Amino acid sequence: MAPDYRLALEILEGDERIDLLLTDVVMPDRLNGLALSGMARMRRLDLRVIYISGYDVPGLEHEALGTLLRKPISDELLLAEIA
Repeated sequence: MAPDYRLALEILEGDERIDLLLTDVVMPDRLNGLALSGMARMRRLDLRVIYISGYDVPGLEHEALGTLLRKPISDELLLAEIA
């Protein structure tokens, strides 16, 4: 788990097996979840992505290259999407 995008990208540079990126769409700093996933997929082409958002952003479903879940999310739904 990475508390910010910088550490997430650093982890993705390593050799550790990573199957899934779970990211919020809106994040602090300058980077959002869509940009993070694009940078992550340049490092790991087969990386699955699940986006989470509490905001209603028009067209977001079309921009997100992965699953988009709307907040609030139940544990059951999140676990089902991960499986």
